[in-house]
Amino acid sequence: MCRGEETGALEATMERRKVNARQLEVLAWIANKCPDGVMLDSSYKTTTVALRSRGLATLSKRGGWHAGVTDVGRHYLEHGNYPDDAGSTRPSVRAVPAPPKPAAKPKTPRSIPVPADLKPATPEPTPEPETPPHAVPVPEHLRNPHRVVAALRDGKRQIATPASLRKRVLRIIQALAIAAEELGWTVQPVGESRTTWGHPWNSDDLVVISTGETCEGVRLIQENDRTPHAPTARELAQKKSWSYTRIPEYDYTPSTRLRIELATNWDGRRHTWGDRQRWTLDDKLGQVIDEIEVRSCAAREKRVEREAEEAERRRRRDVAIDNAKVGLRDSHRAKVLLSEIQDWRTANELRAYLDAMESRIAQLPDPDVAHALMWLEWCREYSRGLDPLERTIGMPADPEPTDEALRPFLR
Repeated sequence: MCRGEETGALEATMERRKVNARQLEVLAWIANKCPDGVMLDSSYKTTTVALRSRGLATLSKRGGWHAGVTDVGRHYLEHGNYPDDAGSTRPSVRAVPAPPKPAAKPKTPRSIPVPADLKPATPEPTPEPETPPHAVPVPEHLRNPHRVVAALRDGKRQIATPASLRKRVLRIIQALAIAAEELGWTVQPVGESRTTWGHPWNSDDLVVISTGETCEGVRLIQENDRTPHAPTARELAQKKSWSYTRIPEYDYTPSTRLRIELATNWDGRRHTWGDRQRWTLDDKLGQVIDEIEVRSCAAREKRVEREAEEAERRRRRDVAIDNAKVGLRDSHRAKVLLSEIQDWRTANELRAYLDAMESRIAQLPDPDVAHALMWLEWCREYSRGLDPLERTIGMPADPEPTDEALRPFLR
C-alpha cells in the first residue's frame, strides 16, 4: 500500500469512529430504554442507523422499531472512547509494508494482486437482533373462558359461522384475548367498545382489542372453496340469445377453513390471515398480535409527534402573547409620554400668558383689579396642575392585557 492509500485508510477509520453530540444523545437515550417524550421528532431513527454502522447500537424493525446498545456502545458512554482507544487519542493503524516495485517497462501490462494479509481489514456489520414473534397457544378446551368469549358463547352476539366451526372460533378468540391482556391491552365486546375517535363500534367484528393507542376490531370468517363452473344448458341458451349474459367462471361452496381479519387495512399493511395447506390459522395468531403491536407503536409515534407539535404551537402562542403584552405596555407608555410633553408645552405657554396678564392687571383701574387678580390666581393654580413636572414623576401603571387590547400586537 502506498503512502497516500495508507493516509486515506487512516482518515476513513477516524471518520467511522467519530461520534457527534447528537449521536451521543441518542445513544444515551437508547441505553435508557427509549423513554417517551424525549425525542420530539423521528430524526433519531437516522441517527440510530449511524450508530449501528459504528458498532455502538443495534437496530431491528421486526414487530416495530427496536434499538439497543452494544458492549462497545456502553464502553463509549462510560469512557468517551472506543475500547481500543483507551491509551491514546487517535485510533491505532497497523503499518502496512509497501509491495515490491514492478519491473521497468514490462512488455505485457498486468495487475499485481495484493496479498490477503496486506488488504485493509473491513469490519463486519453487527447483525440485527431478531425479535421473535409472540407465541399464542390455542387451548384445546374452554374450561375458563374469557368474559368476551363467554358472551359470544351464550349468544349475546351472533357469530356468522356454522355451528361446526363455532367452538374453534371461540378457542381462537380465547387465545387472542389471553395474549392481548398479557401485553397490558384490553379486550372488549363490540357492543361496549368505541373507536379511537370515541364513536360507538358497530361492525361485524367479534371483539375489539384496545392497546391504549389504537383500537383494532377482530373478525373470523368462514372461507369458501372455489371450483370451475360447468355452464348449464339454460345458461348456454341465454348466452346464445343475449350476448351480454355473463356466465360465472367458478362455483363457491363453504369450507372448513377460517380466516381472521383486522377491521381496517392500516396503511396498506397485512390485515388478514387464514388456513392454508402448509399452516393453519392457529400458527399465525402470533403475527396477528405482532401486527396490532406495530400499529400501536406507529400510533404512539404519531401521537407523540402531534403532542410535540401542539406543545410547540402553545409555546409559540405564549411567546407571541408575551411579546404582545410588551408591545401593549410600551405603546401605553409612549402615549403617556407624548401626552405629558403636550401638557408641559401647554403649561409653559400658559405661564408666559399669565405673566403677561399680570403685567396688564397692574395697568387696570382699581375697581377692575380685584376681579382680575382672582382670575389670575385660578389660572396659575390650573397651570400648576397641568404641568407634569409639578406632579410626582414615576412609571405609569401598565394597561390591562385584555384580548381586545392585545389583538393589534399579536403576530
